[in-house]
Amino acid sequence: MASSSARRVTMSDVATRAGVSRTTVSFVLNGRADAAIPEETRARIRAAIAELGYRPNAGARALAAKRSEWYGLITEIVTAPFAVDVIKGAQDRAWADGKFLRITAGDSDPAMEAAAFDKLLEQRAEGLLYATTWHRAVTLPPAAREVPVVLVNCFDARGALPSVVPDEVAGGRTATRRLIEAGHRRIGFINLDAGIPAAVGRRQG
Repeated sequence: MASSSARRVTMSDVATRAGVSRTTVSFVLNGRADAAIPEETRARIRAAIAELGYRPNAGARALAAKRSEWYGLITEIVTAPFAVDVIKGAQDRAWADGKFLRITAGDSDPAMEAAAFDKLLEQRAEGLLYATTWHRAVTLPPAAREVPVVLVNCFDARGALPSVVPDEVAGGRTATRRLIEAGHRRIGFINLDAGIPAAVGRRQG
């Protein structure tokens, strides 16, 4: 049985196996087309990588390139009825962009939420999504301005960040039109608490 403390294969191991310098391996891994490396050498390096089972250090690559190839999603909607669609939509879009999605729980505690933002930024997230259970105004911690951020089902109280929110007015209008077209004239309306954006928009519609 293999030891759990087996040494991790390094770029230097790949270089030794392929008979090239560590710099040459680095150029091949990073797709440096401008480097004058013969295709035969590139193939030998790729073979050594496959044989040794080498995996690049994602943390080191993110630090060097200032890019991590993934997005972060901070959300409290894990148990909401529409959570699956929001998360799947975010994953599908990230995958189409050649990125991955990392999800962390949002929280009503400002300190915990700020910690979630800090942790994702420490890990070089290239962009963040912030999603809420219900449509409302939110104020994000200052760290949220360090990378592109898009809000889902909520909007920035300061109006500085882009958001994707339900069209509450159109929803109320469409529902009422359906009743009117069915011949109804005395229509009742059961709404949410006054002041909530969804309640205001649906009543208007």
